[in-house]
Amino acid sequence: MMLITAGLVDLTTFVIGGGASRAWDLLEPSIGAVLAAEPPVSGQPIRVVRARPGSRAVAIGAASRARTELGAVTRV
Repeated sequence: MMLITAGLVDLTTFVIGGGASRAWDLLEPSIGAVLAAEPPVSGQPIRVVRARPGSRAVAIGAASRARTELGAVTRV
């Protein structure tokens, strides 16, 4: 799925956050193996990284989005 998405929207970096980031030690080798075996059609390498906030990434992202949206509403 990641390779299809990367090809469709020309992404070069994926960030794994939220609950999935807790399994990073298990996910990273598997993701690397898939990317090595099936490189993207675009020829651009895809980088997959763990979100720095780890499992807090979802909450931080939601708060940031809400702040942006509320800021846009109050400025109008």
